[in-house]
Amino acid sequence: QALRRELLEEISWRPPALEMVMVHHIHRRTAHVFRAELSVPLEQLQLIEGQDMALVSAEDLLVGSIWSSRLSCHRPLADGLLDVMQQVLTGLA
Repeated sequence: QALRRELLEEISWRPPALEMVMVHHIHRRTAHVFRAELSVPLEQLQLIEGQDMALVSAEDLLVGSIWSSRLSCHRPLADGLLDVMQQVLTGLA
């Protein structure tokens, strides 16, 4: 329920289904990783909270930083997220 509430608050989206992929522990943080099929056109999503939003490829995620058109610079992934993405995108999760 918390994830659904956050998605609605942050990007105005209600996913019909969420699949838990893994739980990842790093330092004092635990990441609960979910995936879902985007059920609306990308243009329908609205960034309400947060610095930027982008649709990026798996290859871009594995580089460890993402270009922010809003901030006009590359932004690093959050601490531990690169490890999570490597596990999820290479099928280890």
